[in-house]
Amino acid sequence: MKGAQEYIPPPPEKEDPKDDGEKRTQAERLTELAQDEVGQFFHDHSGDAYAVVLVNGHREVLELRRKGFRSLLYRLYYREYRKPPSSQAVLNALGTLEAFARFDGPERPVFTRLAKHEDRFYLDLGNDAWEVVEITPTGWRVLTDSPVMFRRSKGLKALPTPVSGGSMGELWDYLNAPPAERPLVLAFLMMCLNPDGPYPLLVLIAEQGSGKSTQARVLRELIDPNKAPLRSAPRDDRDLIIAATNSWLPVFDNLSHLSPNLSDALCRLSTGGGYATRELYSDSDETILEAMRPVILTGIDDLATRADLLDRAIILNLPRIKPEDRRTEKELFMAFKAAKPRLLGALLDAVVTGLRNLPTTKVKNVPRMADFATWATACEASLGLEPGAILTAYRENRANANTLALDVSPLPGVLKEFMGNHTEWEGSPSDLLSLLDGVADDAMRRSKAWPKSASSLSNKLRRLAPNLREAGIDLEFTRINRERLIRISLQDAVTAVTPSPAPQEVRPARQDAGDGVGDALVTASSLTETPSPLPSPQKTRPGRNGDGGDASDGVLRPHSNDTQQAEEDAPLPSWDEV
Repeated sequence: MKGAQEYIPPPPEKEDPKDDGEKRTQAERLTELAQDEVGQFFHDHSGDAYAVVLVNGHREVLELRRKGFRSLLYRLYYREYRKPPSSQAVLNALGTLEAFARFDGPERPVFTRLAKHEDRFYLDLGNDAWEVVEITPTGWRVLTDSPVMFRRSKGLKALPTPVSGGSMGELWDYLNAPPAERPLVLAFLMMCLNPDGPYPLLVLIAEQGSGKSTQARVLRELIDPNKAPLRSAPRDDRDLIIAATNSWLPVFDNLSHLSPNLSDALCRLSTGGGYATRELYSDSDETILEAMRPVILTGIDDLATRADLLDRAIILNLPRIKPEDRRTEKELFMAFKAAKPRLLGALLDAVVTGLRNLPTTKVKNVPRMADFATWATACEASLGLEPGAILTAYRENRANANTLALDVSPLPGVLKEFMGNHTEWEGSPSDLLSLLDGVADDAMRRSKAWPKSASSLSNKLRRLAPNLREAGIDLEFTRINRERLIRISLQDAVTAVTPSPAPQEVRPARQDAGDGVGDALVTASSLTETPSPLPSPQKTRPGRNGDGGDASDGVLRPHSNDTQQAEEDAPLPSWDEV
């Protein structure tokens, strides 16, 4: 037809070398390409699918549902056919490959930064070559082919290649820790390199200008460097567990206080816990995130005030830095960068010592965080410390934490005065509240920290029971003929005991319901009697409310918001379960 434009057909696509005469979809071609290129498909215990990909002579582990593996599919298809696949083809191929990984691939554990396999520890250096450090009781070495699977989040940064022959004494050029508390810093670092847990929380408390944020960065750089080394407080449990699953040592900086919910969530993270939520675009399926991690918190005010969190915390009060001792951050971190390979090597040497000594390390009167105390003691010989230095410092730190837990509540002092005329008392929570109301002054009774009901009194005493027991007041909650009773008795106060350098037999451990951590059985006859750390009931103190302002009633309390009061008034498990 005159004026008609001549039709020019498009150039033919690259011939499919596997074409069997039938038209194959892009998804089918993409699936075959991925199977040819990927070394292995597998899944973890949660059913999440992974692929082991060979890149530039080393293996990388990619999660199928993340952008990294999708980018690989686009690259494979374009390299083969010189055109990109459609988005739907990629989704279809991903679904097929995920099914292969879940139902045909093996189940293998996947780790973040640190792993344990058989009797060996593995530390992911996070570098481009995907190198790991293998640590055994006889030494450590850098491997280019890891026997365990590590996943990497976007924020993960590389550790330096460690160098042997370093000394942990060099660390104090970059930290503002007082000499008496340095054994606790080293103990915390050693626990951070143990994949087993449970883990203590390190709480750095200091006034502004004391370098607490800088010190938190230094400690994290040695174990788990990250593009966002310091983070603000997580908004809820979900944010906390996501931060923990994507890093090994999360650091939450410059906190003003911890809400009761966040305090409880940190306790679960310390000893192992999880978070379940509805899966996206699903009505009944759940997504479960679980983690057990060491954590660093920094702040000006006392952050850990609840007894359960204090029981898991190492609290360091940092001294003020004198003006003549100040350095710029640029100067400090340039020097620290040069020292990091030596410091990391010294830490790994201590882990080797710990693995070698752990089977024969026995601690008498083991404290609450028994695994932490035993592991740190096993590593002690390589840290330049005197035998027993870590346990001595840890017991002193726990004693101070116990005093803090009692100081933030008006109940212990009133209870002490009430028991001044008794060696033992038993009665109902309502009777006890009436008696304590008669001992407390008006300011205490008006404060929000004072229980307003028998149920609230029971809940508060349950939380304080371990701390009161350390101070010599034992509480038992019983039920006789449907009547709820509290039995109070005076005992000798428990105090810190300097450990013997020689290994000693571990006493049988008692499990507290729900926390999963063994507590040693301690008898008062084996300990030294000291004055009770309970505060005086009649002496009021300036306090803070939840917003940081001064309290009008003059009574020290954790927070003056109604959330904590409501939580503490909430019913605990049935008395039938006690």
